[in-house]
Amino acid sequence: MQIRTKFSLLGLSQTHPVFFRSPNKQYVLNMCKDAVEGYSKDHEIVFSRWSSVNTDFPQQFSGPLSNLEIEAQKGFFPYDSSGDDACDWWPNFAHSHLFVAWNSDLLAQDELQVCEHPVLASIQMELQHNKQLTPHSFTADREVNKATPILIKNVPRVCAIDTSKGLYGNAFAHADPMDVKMSTKILNPPTISNLYCIEAPPGGYGAYSKRDIVDIFKTAYTAFRACKEETILGAPEDAKDSVRTVIRLGYWGCGAYGGNTTLMVALQLLAAHLAGVNKVVFHLAREGPKPFAAGKELCQTLLDKTPNGGVEDMLTQIESMKFKWGTSTGE
Repeated sequence: MQIRTKFSLLGLSQTHPVFFRSPNKQYVLNMCKDAVEGYSKDHEIVFSRWSSVNTDFPQQFSGPLSNLEIEAQKGFFPYDSSGDDACDWWPNFAHSHLFVAWNSDLLAQDELQVCEHPVLASIQMELQHNKQLTPHSFTADREVNKATPILIKNVPRVCAIDTSKGLYGNAFAHADPMDVKMSTKILNPPTISNLYCIEAPPGGYGAYSKRDIVDIFKTAYTAFRACKEETILGAPEDAKDSVRTVIRLGYWGCGAYGGNTTLMVALQLLAAHLAGVNKVVFHLAREGPKPFAAGKELCQTLLDKTPNGGVEDMLTQIESMKFKWGTSTGE
């Protein structure tokens, strides 16, 4: 862990009030005013940053894939709970500069998350203005091939925006405000989300290199292991041995970055298995179930074929399969 600190919700709201330049985003924020202002002001948000360079990676997988509970769900992220004995962690498919486009007109996954959890914009502003924290506003350093996942725990979610009817991506900026209103559900009181923020390698071409594959795997493992550690750290003393870590997954790096869906599914599942989390829930989004099924099958095949479950051998096998980069969706 590189840093772990706590932010006061009251302090963030007073020091860095949120105002969106996008009229439709500000319209949503105004709708949520009571939920935003009514939440407990003594609430604390936990911010931590982790490094793949300083993370110990096991050399072997322990046990079969069946040790990891795997579930698939249709659609996008509902931010629901897996139960009172579980801590759910939701992805932010981040840019290397955390929440860098929060105040743009775009409403892709990253910007949608900020719109539904507006205090994230305040956190981004605090990271930029606090010189001690500014170096910790990055989720990766690609020049030295280092991933630095960021975890943000106990974040209030004040609304849920249904983007399924033409509001996703660049379309949101041009949408009729009435359509935005009809697609927005106010959450009062707000629910609580725990987030892990990771960047995939930006789009490549041709076959994936070994460096790309190792980078993706280590990034995911570092994040998932951090989620497990943070789950235990935040649990009551009498629940530390029983609390479950549940990782929510999706087609990370497969939209604007043009990642290979099958490969990205497999590497995430393998990383979660190695990290020893209790359960993963894969959200099928627009890509649907076929790439997930193919990635899960690949994951199982690799574990069956690799002698002694060696991690390095498995990653070398994946490289030999010559998975090809896809194309960017532009969003």
